[in-house]
Amino acid sequence: MKIYLGRSLKGHDKNHVYVIYEETDDGYYLVNGTTKTVSKPKKKNKIHVQLIKNLPESVEAILRTVESIDDETARKVVDTYNRYIDSK
Repeated sequence: MKIYLGRSLKGHDKNHVYVIYEETDDGYYLVNGTTKTVSKPKKKNKIHVQLIKNLPESVEAILRTVESIDDETARKVVDTYNRYIDSK
């Protein structure tokens, strides 16, 4: 299973990074492990999410070790990605 991250383009959560937990025909279900958990993901229209397909190696390393996304993994992935972006 290929896991992508997504950046919110619209709404009060603009520029927040999420893990795409599930994809449907009309949108994505997003989780970040803290405010949006696997049990209550955020539904967002596809046109309001920018996919992040080119992930840094540190994030890829975390994703290679997991079978499925849970809250702890989502939190770790989002935090690692944000630290990578902030260090640029």
